Amino acid sequence: MALLAVSLFGCTRDRDAPKEVIFFVAEPKPGFGFSQAELVLALEEADRAWRRGCSDYPLPTLRFRPSDLAEPVIRDGRNVIRAVTGRFCPDGARDTSDCYEARRAAITHSYPPLDGTRADYVSRFPEFDIELNGADFRWKELGREKLLAILVHELGHVFGLKHSCKFPECDEEASRAVMYPYPLESDRTLLLSPTRADCDALARLR
Repeated sequence: MALLAVSLFGCTRDRDAPKEVIFFVAEPKPGFGFSQAELVLALEEADRAWRRGCSDYPLPTLRFRPSDLAEPVIRDGRNVIRAVTGRFCPDGARDTSDCYEARRAAITHSYPPLDGTRADYVSRFPEFDIELNGADFRWKELGREKLLAILVHELGHVFGLKHSCKFPECDEEASRAVMYPYPLESDRTLLLSPTRADCDALARLR
């Protein structure tokens, strides 16, 4: 499986100053549909969408750097994003009953910092492992905009946001948010930038 390894570094001792988050992006396997360079560009665009859409709120600086790193999805102090092109299942899954929900285009795992400190999403972030579903989604056929919509959604989790509602109990406002649980649902408008509801949720974290 191709992996995008992620490392988080604090750039300041000031608790109120946003932290720098460095992503090391590995080459996805050809079956994923997008190259390493294309994925880096899409990640950068997703990051810019949050900064434009929620410009009133401090966000950590994100850096995306190509890398050959490959790591498992476990709480190990190392943050990973991987493009899954086989089965969309956790490492060590015994059979398909252990796999993730096939309709999810990606899944983000978060873990408390290994040193026992509390994540505040400003100067201290959890560990994140993000898996992109290339087993059930044909990204090249779906197109770059749909990949971008998923990356914007997943970066929302990195910034500290949960889903806007608990599906299927979603009101109209929650259904229109970037953080809606199923961003690629066929009967909804594709969102490539956060809405006011997303930004308001971000503000409540700070």
